[in-house]
Formats: sequence, structure tokens, C-alpha cells
Amino acid sequence: MGFGERHDLTSRDRDTIFSELKQSNPDLTRRALAQNANALFRFANVLQAGDVVLTPEPGSKSFLLGEIIGPYKYTEVPVVADHTATRSVRWFARIPRDDLSHGARNTLGSIMTFFQPGYQQELRGLAAKHWDDQTPFPLSAATVKTVSKSVVERVSVPADAAPPAPYTGESFATDKSALIYLLGQIENRQLALPDFQRTFVWEAPATRELIVSIMQAFPAGALLFLRNDTRSLVPRAIEGAPELADDATPPFLILDGQQRLSSLYHAFYGAGRRSFFLDIGALMRNAVINVAVKVLPPRMVEPLKSIEAQAEMLIMPLARVRDASDWIDVVLDAREHVNEDKKWLRTLLRGVDKAYVEPIRQYQFPVTTLPASTPLDAVCTIFETLNRTGVPLTIFELICARAFADGESLLRKWREACAEHPIFVDFSIDPYYILQAIALRRGPSCNRSAVLALPAAAISAEWDAATADFEAVLRMLRDDCGVMVPKWLPYRPMLIPLATAWRSVESASGPAVARLRARCQRWFWCSVFTGEYESSSISLAERDAPALKEWLDGGDEPEVVRDFEFAPQRWRSITPRQEGAYKATIALLLRAGPRDFHTGVRLSPEVIKENGVDDHHVFPRGYFHDERLEYPVDTVLNHTLLDRVTNIRIGKRAPSKYLGDIKAELGDRLDLVLESHGLPIGQDSPLWRDDFAEMCDFRLELLTELLTDVTA
Repeated sequence: MGFGERHDLTSRDRDTIFSELKQSNPDLTRRALAQNANALFRFANVLQAGDVVLTPEPGSKSFLLGEIIGPYKYTEVPVVADHTATRSVRWFARIPRDDLSHGARNTLGSIMTFFQPGYQQELRGLAAKHWDDQTPFPLSAATVKTVSKSVVERVSVPADAAPPAPYTGESFATDKSALIYLLGQIENRQLALPDFQRTFVWEAPATRELIVSIMQAFPAGALLFLRNDTRSLVPRAIEGAPELADDATPPFLILDGQQRLSSLYHAFYGAGRRSFFLDIGALMRNAVINVAVKVLPPRMVEPLKSIEAQAEMLIMPLARVRDASDWIDVVLDAREHVNEDKKWLRTLLRGVDKAYVEPIRQYQFPVTTLPASTPLDAVCTIFETLNRTGVPLTIFELICARAFADGESLLRKWREACAEHPIFVDFSIDPYYILQAIALRRGPSCNRSAVLALPAAAISAEWDAATADFEAVLRMLRDDCGVMVPKWLPYRPMLIPLATAWRSVESASGPAVARLRARCQRWFWCSVFTGEYESSSISLAERDAPALKEWLDGGDEPEVVRDFEFAPQRWRSITPRQEGAYKATIALLLRAGPRDFHTGVRLSPEVIKENGVDDHHVFPRGYFHDERLEYPVDTVLNHTLLDRVTNIRIGKRAPSKYLGDIKAELGDRLDLVLESHGLPIGQDSPLWRDDFAEMCDFRLELLTELLTDVTA
């Protein structure tokens, strides 16, 4: 883009850009100039590598989807017209305009604008769906002309043409089932979930609203079940319901309606963390039903467990809905000592039962049941379609659904892997990475299509080795590379090639193990500081996994290691905005074993969590006020890891001030702590003289040495 701006935007703020645009566009209104200046500023400073971009494609009814893969660049010779501001983009999909909802299409506006559109969830879901599509080729002039016009072409009918055969499979059935009957089926293990379904997530207030709607006989949607006669899907019980036996075959599985049935089961069987009550006393005082249905936490439920307390307060647990008549009889007996008209009270309680409880017992859901002969691939497609309007399924969940076609329960395998390898939970590892590593061990690709094509038997055969290798890689990064906590893992996709090639390390013995581990670490550091993985394109993992494995097996060095270069001066401009390089630098410092400023002990994952250790400024931002600095105050050179207490103590003070306080407590150990963080020591150091520029120079030199140690 350009808007007439002829200068490099790297160091320009919005006001400067506005002034320059005003000189080159004297006829534009102030509002238009402000919009253009804001667009240029955001284009240069706010967009980050990995951000998704979408643009209408001129001359066609389609949009291009891409991801930013490079930093802002100024081109002295404009690319087009006055367009001197550029960003590198990987275009990964061409999307027909009709694939977008009406609302999303209307938010996209003109190709001449630069803005963040609405309908973000829809657009991000579309990008995720097409992330691994083949790169779209530019449309030719002839193609543009063709897609831009409505072309009518006569179709010739072959002489031997015949009408297609109609579908002869078993059709689905639609009926109504009573809510109480369905909940009883769950309790009796006759109605369960396919294992790829998500766990129960509704909050108690949402369940309460559903109950109120049912009491008023409002529609609550339809349910979709699948007959499960063939045992082709692995079942599991609804959360809180009786567990299924290992060889259990519930006759019906829930495809759509899990959240509603789970919520109602918890309420009417008392199986959840919260308990639901009907405050009959409130109803007798003319309260509306929305107020009379209550959700109580465990501490308030305990006093109401006895029938005497329920009778005293006239409050009925909704878990007694199924036998409300018996509850009423017991309550009347429990109130014998109360001086009141028992006959009138019985009439009132029966009236409440008829008005509000009976509708629950009589409530029916429309239920559509798919036959057991429904192809499993069709079941998965139906499930995906139903879930597009809710929380989108992850790729792993979709693969789990398809893997069931061969009887494999990936979700169960993943839960067992997390229990066996807790580091997966610590680092919030995406289980899809495990499948991608397996795919790369079996072939050249780990994109969505390649992973979906993995036979369940192959996944089962290689799963244990792949998960063990992932754990080993994570432990190496944590123990040897300073990635102590997930926050300092620079690029997650790098785990895939590391884990794919790790079998070569596991297969080695003796001193060769240390040599191969060192090669993996060297590849890690070279790769993170080249910044290639700023683009999360899976093609990088597909390229790097075989190259790394070949090196571990005695072949040539990968190109990223052999030709590694890093300009140390870059550290001056690396801030948290350059997320990958920033995290890699912090990890490099953590590798040296820094000590906690508060306790003096070496930092570890436990110390970091317990003491609230995070990255903070050495020279506080507030200390500089409005001073102009040679380097940005947010440079990574001005960051180190401080515990919460020390950071609060520092405030906006100069290093010479807060170091004096810390030295009064740590004494001579202060230099040991500072040195462990790669900070200058001694009374004449830049810190004690409050010399920001010299401190940055010192750290630049030290980081250069540290990086040379791990990449040479």
C-alpha cells in the first residue's frame, strides 16, 4: 500500500505519517488522511507474521486467503503506483464469495480499504479449514473473464444416458421421546456418547435456564442419535453417569444433544457439582418460576439434605422430579408439628406439582435416529456439520472421529499419554502434532489430508514411540535449552521435525547419544534464530524432518545449520512484538541458569510458577519518562526474569536505586544473581551508573557469545 507515502515507516509515528500524507495529498479531507495514516501505521507496526489476511480478487467472485510471513519492508522504487509499504504473504487458498455468509460478505467492503472485518469466528474457521490447501495460481485474463460472466452452454445428452439409481439404504426415523425416559436410558447405560464427543461444558446458569424453559413447555431443539448395533464406534458414558463396562454396547449413541441431555441428567439425577431446587415456598409467595428454580453450591446444599429441612423450607430437590408425589407425602408427614391446614397444604403442593413438575415429566424431545448401517464416514461428516454452528472441532477431534472407522479410540490414547507424560499437559501440547510426526515417519507429508489418510492400525502401532519421543524432545528443550515453561517455547511447529527425527537418538547408544542430542539442540537454536518458523506453514516441518534425520544418521548438515547467520545488532530492535525471536532470546538466557532475585535460588519451572517469575524491564519504562533513547526501551536487551515481589519493589526507579535495596539484603550474592542473568556487575557497571546504552552494549556482546556457543 502507499497512499502517497514516500518514506520508510519503520520509525514513524501516526502524526508524522499524517503530516507527510497531507503534503502529498492536499485535496484529501482530514478524516481520509487520518484513516490512511492509521492504515499505514498498522500495516507497518501491528501486523505480525502468522496473521491471516483476506482480499477480494479483482475481476472474479472470489477472495484470496493468506498469512503474513515477513516483516514490513520499504521499497524505494514503488511496487505499483505509489505502493512503497510491503509485506510478504503466503497465499494458501482461493475462496468463492458464496462460501461466506451474507453478513461476512457485507463486512468486507472495498479492495481499496485496509481494516479488521467483522465475523471473525467465521473467517478464522474458514482459514483453518483451508490452511493446507494448495497455493492458488493467479487467474489468467481468460479465466477472469469466464468467472466474471454468466455463461450458458448447451449440454449434449448421450444416447445411452440412464437416470441414476436412487439411494437404497435404510432411511432414518424421526419420533418423540420423553425426557424422563431418555435420562433413564442414560442411567441404565442404554444411551451413551461416541468417544470423539467433547466433554460436558455447560455452566449451571445455562442449565437452569433450560430447566425453566422445559417447565414452561418451550421447545428445546431436536436430538440426533445413532443406532450402535455394529460396535463400530467406541462408546463412553455421559459425564457423571454410571461408567460403561469395557465390552458394553449401548444401543444408541448421541450425535447431537449431548450438552442438553448432560445438563438435564446432572440436574434431575443430582450428578453434577451444583444442585438444583424448586423453591415451592417462593412460588406460594407469588414468585415467578424463573426465580423459584435455584442453583446452589455444595456448601449451601449440605443443610438441605435432610427431608426435615426440605419440609421446613418447602424446597424440593429437582432430583426428586421423578417421584415428586412420594416427596410431597413425606413432606406433609414431616410438617405434622406445624399448626396449619394440612388439607390445604396438600392441595397447594399438588397444584405446584401439576403446574411445574408434571411438564418436566411429560416433556418430549423430537429424536431423529440414524440406522446402524449409516457409513461411518457419513456419521463423521454429519457430526462435523452439526458442530459448525457451535464450538468448532479441532483437527484432532475430526481425525478421532474418522479413526473410529477402524475401531481405534484416539481420545482414550491421548488421555493415557497425558497421564503417562505429564509434560504434555504442562506445555499444552496439541495431540495433532503426534499424528503429524507419525505421518512424517511414514511418508513425505504431514498436512491434513496425509494425517486423515493414516490407517488406525498404523497410528496404534507407532503411537507409543511417537509420544515417548515427544516427551524426550520436550525434556531436552526444558532441561538443556532453557525452555522451562511453555511461554518460552518460540515456535511450536518445530516440535514436529524434532520428534519425527528423535528415533535416531533413541536408537543410539553410548557417547553417540550425547552427540546426537547436541545436534538436535544445535538445529533448534539455528532454526529459531533464522525466524523461518514465524510462518506456521506445515511445509517447513515436511522439509526439515527428513533433513534433520539424515544428519542424525550420519549425513550432511541441514542447510539451516550449515549456512546459519544471525546479525547480533538485530537484538537491539527485538521486542515482545517479534514473538519468536524474543522468546528464543529469553530461553537462551534461561539456559545459563539465572537465579531468582528474591531468594537467590536457581530458576526452575517450579520456582518460576511459585514466585510469579516473568520477563520485566531492567531499566523501567517509567524511569525514562519522555527521554529519546537510541534503542527502544522494550528491546529484549533491557529485559530479564524477575519475580513478582522484586518487580513491584523496582517500580519506576533507576537501577542504581533499587539495586542498593536488593544488595542490602543479598549482600555479595547480588553479583552472583546479576551475573547469572547476563547483567554487568561491579560498582562501576552500567547498572550502577544508570547507563542504558552501555548496558545494552554489554548484553549484546554476551548474547552473541551465548548464541555462538550453541550454534557453532
